[in-house]
Amino acid sequence: MYEITTLGQEIRTYREIEGFDQAEFADTIGVDRTTVSSWERNVSLPRPRHVRALISKGVITKARARELIARAQNGYPVGKFVFEVLIAPPKTLLELGVRFALNFSRPGPNSPDIWTRKSINLEFDFRPAATRGSPAMIAQIRRPDRMGFQFKCFAEFRDLDWRYVSAELANAGFEPDAKPGDGEYQRVWFLLRDEEKISGPEGIVDNFFYPS
Repeated sequence: MYEITTLGQEIRTYREIEGFDQAEFADTIGVDRTTVSSWERNVSLPRPRHVRALISKGVITKARARELIARAQNGYPVGKFVFEVLIAPPKTLLELGVRFALNFSRPGPNSPDIWTRKSINLEFDFRPAATRGSPAMIAQIRRPDRMGFQFKCFAEFRDLDWRYVSAELANAGFEPDAKPGDGEYQRVWFLLRDEEKISGPEGIVDNFFYPS
């Protein structure tokens, strides 16, 4: 479906494959539903005893848990949010179950571009924002200070004509790519035209941020 790059994504993917809702899954681990929600949204990390429970239940292997926790503890976006993107996706696409998410990336030290730190390539789902009127969704990320990054949004779907999805996005004021992405789940990537819907550092141009 999509690359799993955080412990929260790993937990959510397992839960959905097994057919649990958040409350049912929480019962198997010995926590409440809000805790599971916090893990899946990468707001917090499971405590050591809960990591052991996840491993014992077969949710994740010990090696994979160690890898993803190390990522979170070494600067990957988790916890405190300082960069956010707000969008108003077409209601028609939301009603058809289209998933909206944001890819947040930075090339690594071997890149010929301006970046000099470790690479990052993560995905963050847009979630409903507490606004009135037209549908609004928000993605929130902790941004490493003074490091360049790129972000790009996408709509992910099955059993829909990508041309229809692209047209709906364009009509809503987005700039969709000319062709969809490959994979079992099709994606139409798009840029944001309205930079005022981004809360973060100044100097974002065409969805890129260049460090000073």
